[in-house]
Amino acid sequence: MKRKIMCLITALMLMSVCSCGSKKNNKQTVKNGEINYSTILYNTHDGGRIFCTDGVARYQSYDTMEWAVLCARPNCTHSTGECPAKIVGDCPLVSDEGVYFFIYSDGVNELNNGKREHYMKSKLCRISLDSSEMEEIVSFTDCVPHDYEGVLLYDNKIYFTATDLNPTEDEYGYIWTKNQGGNQYFCCIDLKTGKYTNYGCVYDFDKLSEDAKNANIASIKGVYNSKIYIQYQYVDNKNILDENGINVITNLMFEFDPETNQITPVDMPKPMNFLVNDGVYIYYDEEKHKTIILENDKKRELDIDWNLNTALLFNNKLFGDGEWYDLNDMSVHKISGKYKSFWVTDYYDGYYIFVLGNQTVKFTEEELLELDKEE
Repeated sequence: MKRKIMCLITALMLMSVCSCGSKKNNKQTVKNGEINYSTILYNTHDGGRIFCTDGVARYQSYDTMEWAVLCARPNCTHSTGECPAKIVGDCPLVSDEGVYFFIYSDGVNELNNGKREHYMKSKLCRISLDSSEMEEIVSFTDCVPHDYEGVLLYDNKIYFTATDLNPTEDEYGYIWTKNQGGNQYFCCIDLKTGKYTNYGCVYDFDKLSEDAKNANIASIKGVYNSKIYIQYQYVDNKNILDENGINVITNLMFEFDPETNQITPVDMPKPMNFLVNDGVYIYYDEEKHKTIILENDKKRELDIDWNLNTALLFNNKLFGDGEWYDLNDMSVHKISGKYKSFWVTDYYDGYYIFVLGNQTVKFTEEELLELDKEE
């Protein structure tokens, strides 16, 4: 796979192909396929990262640290709607067969009887890594994907959450929709067969308050112990605010078992950021004011009172909030200087990858320790 994507990039972006070697990254495998996870904020792949700037998807190799447009069409200017890098959106998912992405739209049809009808059109497409030719894998009309909230490739299937956009007709007959609210579905597309499956609502829509029906969303958080974890959030009462004047959000966790195809509520706190390491589940215990790490069913409590929104675990080190915690010797280190606002999204070939938007830097462990000494 590394060779194939690098060949695509070489054809367009004059980047060198990096063959095998002793390089290691955070890529996982399961059964006969890989695990890959992408959101609008996090999208790593096989020794590099994908990021969209100015509406154009780009790939950056950690080896060269150079950016290249994710397009293989000869003489393409990357400025029109025909360019693959503009078509694939903000969070394309790369696998062995190509670049996968969703295209979707919705609108209102005027019916002959004067009524209006809301419609949705969604499809999963693939662009070949060899030719940049696009093909449609499957289309569906019952929901619109929340791809920016997380798309998971697991055992040759793409899993995602989706919504019906909660179409509401007002007193004048106009239909309004929202990208947060409505029924929140959990769906899957089998890349081998092209079969689309909607497993139903993550949470019963009828149990929600009127406010929550307009302010709820489900998102995939990743994989833990071979189960897919889904976070469901809603605002029960828009008039109840916390001490910071922000709506109080209720968080529920669900797990999906790929073996039984069942969605089950679980008594687990919301995890930190993204579960990019299968077998590791990290959350913050608000009562104990501790960070909890569940790893292979073993529990560790750390005296870390962090905002875990950008925290991730790499090479047995927990990064987040301008600090990192070495779980080998339980030492705490600062990330000082200009890189304090960066967050670590990958570990590759002995380097820790720091990112902030489209800025990327990499540090060895020795260089990482030097950041603790900077003022």
